[in-house]
Amino acid sequence: MAFLVGTGELPRLKMQDASIFISKYWGGPLGHSSCEDSPSKSLRDIAKSKGLILLHGDAGKLHPEGLSWLEALGAWKEPVILLAIPSPNGDIPGTAASYCALTRYFSVPLLGIVQIGGVWDIKQRKIDGLPWCGCIKPEDSEDHYLNNGEGIVYSLRTRLRSLSELC
Repeated sequence: MAFLVGTGELPRLKMQDASIFISKYWGGPLGHSSCEDSPSKSLRDIAKSKGLILLHGDAGKLHPEGLSWLEALGAWKEPVILLAIPSPNGDIPGTAASYCALTRYFSVPLLGIVQIGGVWDIKQRKIDGLPWCGCIKPEDSEDHYLNNGEGIVYSLRTRLRSLSELC
């Protein structure tokens, strides 16, 4: 199991479309959870789930019970795939780097980041030093390299295996 987490409060429909695309190649069911729900209770309830869990909302925001979803995911050692949306001018917002830093701070197993839409600038993605795994374009995109779900999931699963071997 792994969690799909937005780098901030991302549009629900874009997150949903991206999670369906990734889930198709990941295998297993696609579950849903909300940052409005108690992270501790929700993680207990879905502990034996298979597949992917799409987490709606801002996982870095402090929950009323005293911890953020990211902190809870780190405590439970649940692997996370971050989803990022570029700004209208094509730049990647600082929230992608911020969420990577939060995953390190809370010891969350980060499998990688997937860009949703926008221009995929592989040179810039290499320069920023973040663990990018690819870009998902809308279904009507003619750029098949970017919509290579198998390649994106292969990268994510490779990182998952590497993390499993360290434990």
